[in-house]
Amino acid sequence: MRSKKIGLIIGFLGLIFSGCVTSPKVTAPVLPKAAVPVMFHLVEKGQTFWRIARLYGMDADELASLNNIQDSA
Repeated sequence: MRSKKIGLIIGFLGLIFSGCVTSPKVTAPVLPKAAVPVMFHLVEKGQTFWRIARLYGMDADELASLNNIQDSA
């Protein structure tokens, strides 16, 4: 009977102290937000840079700027 009481006390103390144990907080990684929506275009044979810009409703300078393309001239 005494060993049963001791076992209950030890079990109770184990429950109390196990609540004090903390686990590492896991959070999702924070990704930077893009300034503009990301879009990909597969260039097909015969397409020109200017035609692609026109396809997306922008001028060639704006498309070049968004894609970090510098004038080679």
